This record gives sequence, structure tokens and C-alpha cells, in this order.
Amino acid sequence: MIEQLSTLPAWVPAILKLAGILSVLVWLRVRSGSDHVLRSRVWSLVQGRPQAGDPVIQGFLAQRSTLMQFRVVTGVRVPTVVHTHRLLAWLDEHEEEVGEVARCGDHFDVRLPGLVPRLPSKAWLVFVTLVFLACAGITMLAGLTMLSDRGLVSVRGGSGAMIWLATSDASRWGSFEHFGPADCDQRAPTAIGARVGLPANEVATVCRWFTDRNVPRQIRATVRQQRTALLIIIALALGYGVPAFSASTTARAARAMRARLDRRRASSSAPMEEQRTLEPAGVSTGVSVEVGVTGS
Repeated sequence: MIEQLSTLPAWVPAILKLAGILSVLVWLRVRSGSDHVLRSRVWSLVQGRPQAGDPVIQGFLAQRSTLMQFRVVTGVRVPTVVHTHRLLAWLDEHEEEVGEVARCGDHFDVRLPGLVPRLPSKAWLVFVTLVFLACAGITMLAGLTMLSDRGLVSVRGGSGAMIWLATSDASRWGSFEHFGPADCDQRAPTAIGARVGLPANEVATVCRWFTDRNVPRQIRATVRQQRTALLIIIALALGYGVPAFSASTTARAARAMRARLDRRRASSSAPMEEQRTLEPAGVSTGVSVEVGVTGS
């Protein structure tokens, strides 16, 4: 009946809300690169309504809060308000958007401001992109493998071929052909092996596993070990893949900005060069006057 329906415990929504709040706080800390926002909020909760104080200190704290707001909103970690003003002037002069600066990452020096002199080469960009794609593929493959309830085993003393083994069927790793207890009863190991790509003696061994009572327990233990190993592989792939993805995106954004700046510089200098070529050559005329100075 409906009264026997069990729902989530009452503490689960509270845990989810707390996790959401902590996620926002961590995001603010990472985005701003400072604890100023969190400390200011804690101080406001403890102190209550703000009171009049030293105007110099209050002005400094107000500027600091404004700077943190700029960092959180734009994603650009400008060190001071003065550097922020310089950055805004640079953006107006070069017709760039602050989001593009954030996407350039460390390739844009906010203290100059401007792009760093040496950007990653195209070969390096291809390399980190391939690293990211490889890590992404490994993560997806490992994640899909973790969902399987089959154990990856091999026959001891056999050919070394890896076999996906379950209680109901088995297949060679990398092949879609599989066989089960019914195939073992109806067909010879040689015929099964020719279809699935396994030696006949290994097929006969797997057929004996289907009738062994200890094999299901061994499969469950193997699956647990596989999932532990796959978690480690996923962690390593993420550890290499996430920095590679970040390096790839920031390098692409910086190279794109450099190309835009070069195009604007070339287009702005072209009219000046054209004007110089259109100017008529100057004709100089001069009258030489010789003045004789005699002295007595």
C-alpha cells in the first residue's frame, strides 16, 4: 500500500542544500582567487549593520570588494584597481572583450596589460589536444566498462586472450561474438572457437566454468577489482586530461587574439602607408647668395 512506500530520509535534502552552498562558496573562492568575499560576508553576519569608521579604511575595503566583484563576474584576476583601469583602457583601445582576456588565461599578462611575447606553437597545441582526446577516450571507455557485470579473465597457461566472462555467456575481448552454456551443449569446442576467435581448449575450459559453482563468486570478486582499478585509471586520466583541456583552450584563445591584434594593426597602418605613397614629391628651390665680408 501507499503507506508502505519508503522515500528518502529527511536528512538527504539538508545534505544536498549544504553541498550546494559549499559548492557556491568554493566557486567564489576559486573564481576570485581570494577569501575576501567570504570573510566580508562572515563579518557582516557577525557585526550586523555596518557602522561608520575610518574613511580611508572604508574606502580601501570598498575598493577591495569592487575588485573582487570584477574578478568573479569577468573571471580575470586583476591584482589591483589601478590594473583594472589599465585593462579597461587596453580593451577599449584594441577593441577586445574582457571575456576573451579571461579565456587566454596565463597567456595574457594583466599587469602589462597585453599578451605575453611568446605564445605556444601550433605543434604544442596539437600535442595537448591529442592528450586531452586520449584521456577523454580512456575515461569514457573505463566508465562504460565499470557498468558491466562481466569479469575480464584469461585461461591460465593458455594463449593469453582476454575473455569477458559472465555466468550466462562469454566472449573474447574486442569481439562481439559470444557463447553460453547452450552452445557448449550443442556444439563442439572447435566450432565455437572458430566463431569467437579462441582456441578449442580454452573454449572447453570456459564451458566447464559455466557449471562450476565457485565461478559466480570469482566473477563478482573480479568485477570489484576491475572497478577499483578503473577508478584509479579514471582519476589518472582526469588528472592529465583536465589540465590538457585547459591548456588547449587558453592557447587557442591567445593565438586567436594575437591574430586579431595583428590584423587590426595591419589594417590601421595600411591607410598611413597609402597616404605616404600618394603625397607628391617635394620640389626644393634655393637661391644661393654670396655675401662678401671685408674687414679692414
